[in-house]
Amino acid sequence: MYFTDRYMMNRYNPIYKNYQTNLIRVFFRSSSNHSYEVTCNQNEKVLKLIERYKNESGDYMAQKFLYNAKYLNPHLTLAEAGISNGSYISVSNTGEIKGGGDISSMTFTDLSQNKTKEIGFSPYAPSYRRVTRGINIFGICHCKYCKAYEEEVIVNIYNREFDLIKERDSLFCPECQSPIIPKTVGFYLCRYQISGKKVENNRIEKFMNPIDEATNSNSVKYFDPDSNGEVMMIDLKIEVLDYL
Repeated sequence: MYFTDRYMMNRYNPIYKNYQTNLIRVFFRSSSNHSYEVTCNQNEKVLKLIERYKNESGDYMAQKFLYNAKYLNPHLTLAEAGISNGSYISVSNTGEIKGGGDISSMTFTDLSQNKTKEIGFSPYAPSYRRVTRGINIFGICHCKYCKAYEEEVIVNIYNREFDLIKERDSLFCPECQSPIIPKTVGFYLCRYQISGKKVENNRIEKFMNPIDEATNSNSVKYFDPDSNGEVMMIDLKIEVLDYL
């Protein structure tokens, strides 16, 4: 096992302080009239707010989000959408995606873009950033009592196949064992293939990436969220064909 040297937000740096100064409280009201509070940054995308609501409430079937009687655009920031401290968002579990009915979904890096980069190893990276041969899921820990709070952690997957939508509840922070919010995936010394279904322009699109390899023993092959963007996934299967 190795460590990666990807930059991680530290609560003492200016980026973290700027993040903290823009925090607001947003409330979600479900169709069963339950209310949930989510703390977020006003400069975050609506997509991230929805993801955080789903992970904190466990309401993964939620499909429709309305604010001021209008559907929220997931690609706007909260400020652009007019969401401020104390705003209420209505939630419905009825999907209106063409080609499908009620579905389970989650926000994840758009792996269909198939843009990867190499992240080198460092002996100084923390223990919650170990990678193993095969599949490695990158995510964020939101446990306030964890050393990795609001940091990117890596969950090692020891199976050859991983169904992210069905098995996301099995992803826990390696430091504190709290559930994480998965963001993307990386591969180390293996041949792999990715397939799934995503929601784009209110339609379901299938994709299957070509078989690829992670051959560099000094780095992990990583699907960068900034390069690929994020999308709503309703099916995502990750498979290791061979270990190298």
